Formats: sequence, structure tokens, C-alpha cells
Amino acid sequence: MNDDPLVVLAVGIAVLSNLLIAAGYAGIGVWVAPKFDAAAPSGGLRLTKLSALVFFLTCAMTHVELALHAFADRPAWMLSPHFLIVHTVQGLAAPTFLLLATAFMSIRIFNRQLYEGLLARRIAEVRDEVLRTQEEDADAALDRRIDTVMAEGDAMTRTVYDALGRTTQ
Repeated sequence: MNDDPLVVLAVGIAVLSNLLIAAGYAGIGVWVAPKFDAAAPSGGLRLTKLSALVFFLTCAMTHVELALHAFADRPAWMLSPHFLIVHTVQGLAAPTFLLLATAFMSIRIFNRQLYEGLLARRIAEVRDEVLRTQEEDADAALDRRIDTVMAEGDAMTRTVYDALGRTTQ
């Protein structure tokens, strides 16, 4: 076995980066995929989540295998600059993604029924708020507020559909 310091360093980088990648895949499968929501029957959604879990965990297992192979056998191709650079970047991206997804994302696949339900609840909240204020012309105020909420909703729908490359219906 080659104990050259550069080889040992390359092996360490290959092993560490692949273990980080494996941890990232496992994290996505265990923490992110279960948060998927879709406009699918519950059986379809469960199947989607299960397939995501299996996919990401088997990806993790592949990278654990690569780490063990790099450590035990030290094949030249796994110690090449290209392999080390790609896997180091991927190894750093995995935990970064998990941290950012946890901090900033509400991971949902666009669900029209959910969105329409939220919009209906918001309209009901506005209606209740207007009725509580006992304004002189509550009906006119109510109509104005509902129109505002509907316009906001239409703009949001267009934004979501544009992002998805769809046309509004």
C-alpha cells in the first residue's frame, strides 16, 4: 500500500467527501422527502415518499461503498483530481443544502386544492375582520377587501404557474 503523504491525503479527501455525500443523501431521504406534498391520492403520495426514501438511501449506500473502496483499495481513478474535486464539491453541497432547506424552505409541490383552500380561509378571515370593525358601509368594505385578496391570489397563482412553466387555468 502506498503511504506517500499525498496519496494518504487524497484517500482521506475521497473517504470524507463520500461520507458527507452519503450523509446528505440519507438526510434528504429521511428529512426532506417526507415533507413532500402533492395533489395526489394518499396512496400515490405515500408511494412517492417511499420511492424518494429508497432512492436517496441507496444513493447514500453507494457513497458509503465508494468511501470504503477508496480507503481499502486506493484505486487510482478514485484519487484523481477530477474525482476528488467533484466529490469534495458534492460533499460540501450536501450538508449545505440540508441546512438551507431546513432554514428557508417549506418543501411543497404546488397543490392547487391546498392553495384554493388557503385563499378561501383568507377570504373568510377578511370577512370576519370587516364584520368585527362595524364599519358604516360594511358590505362595500367587505367587497373591496375580498377583491384585494382575490387580486393577490391571482397574482400569486400567475407567479407559481409561471415558475412551473404552466399557464393559468
